[in-house]
Amino acid sequence: MRTCSLCGGKLDNHKRCTLCGLDNTKNDSMYKHLLNQSNCEHAPLTHVHEEPVKNTYSKTYSEAKYNSSTFRKASKTTRTKKKGSKSLAATVVSVITIVVALMSGIIELVEDIRYESSYEESYTEEYSDPYEYVVDAMPDEGEAFKVVLEPGIYKVGAHIPAGFYNAELVSGNYGYISIDDYDNWIYHTENMNYQDKSIVYDLRLYDGAYFTVSSNITVNIYAENAQPITAVPQTNPLTQSVAAKGEMTAGEDFEAGMYDIVYQPAEGYEYGYVEYTVSDEEGYDYSWSVYFDSDVGAEIFHNVALPKGATINIGELENITLVPSASIFSTNYNEFYEGYY
Repeated sequence: MRTCSLCGGKLDNHKRCTLCGLDNTKNDSMYKHLLNQSNCEHAPLTHVHEEPVKNTYSKTYSEAKYNSSTFRKASKTTRTKKKGSKSLAATVVSVITIVVALMSGIIELVEDIRYESSYEESYTEEYSDPYEYVVDAMPDEGEAFKVVLEPGIYKVGAHIPAGFYNAELVSGNYGYISIDDYDNWIYHTENMNYQDKSIVYDLRLYDGAYFTVSSNITVNIYAENAQPITAVPQTNPLTQSVAAKGEMTAGEDFEAGMYDIVYQPAEGYEYGYVEYTVSDEEGYDYSWSVYFDSDVGAEIFHNVALPKGATINIGELENITLVPSASIFSTNYNEFYEGYY
């Protein structure tokens, strides 16, 4: 059985050492020449020798996992000896160096795996149940209810009835749905069309919560125990649409109220955010943003409350219009944000 000419390890079917990775199909004398050759051998006499700068970053587990040469690179050593000589001591040093490098790499991988596992376990334990602090009761009985929702913010009990829902992606490339329930401490987000996720189960929508469908997607939600509507929809007192330009202030540049943000793509490709900011009684600002992309096309984001003093900024986008929402549940538009203050 042939062994490695460098370290004496076993060779695989391709004559590559299973221990140090040396390709034994090459001429042994060529390897010896390379090992004995100095980096400065072909440099001019005026050359000033400098030690190479070592890379100090440590590879992550994933980098090491997919780089089959990681350990072979780590096992290379620089040493000098007389050309043509190869002592037993040198071979032992080489083997020890390789073993140390292998052990160091294995220890690093184990530590990375242990850290990632503990982090994932901690994260799962902490966030696995978004309904842990629910205080409201929800009857299992009710009416069957189904509706397709475009992007926007919907108040449970007003725009949609309370109930236990499933949500299915109808259209769109990528987006999210979320629940913000301040009374029950539910703050839950689900990405849609990410890693082939097109259906989300067990969305518990209680009266007073807000259910958001992000821009770029449309979803169908359905429940078997939908509860009666608790807030009677009102006709929106606003009648005039507003062409948004730059930054505008509700109550100054346009009338405060509940609007749909309507986007029409300009010529050529564009994308950007419409940002709106609301201040509380103590002067703290709270901001939200809606993303639009001309590749997606024209879109409407429904039910954005803009109380007096709120600002809206359309950034680099061109064709943004504020259209009065079809219905409202209150003319106290600050009430919409009480859970954030």
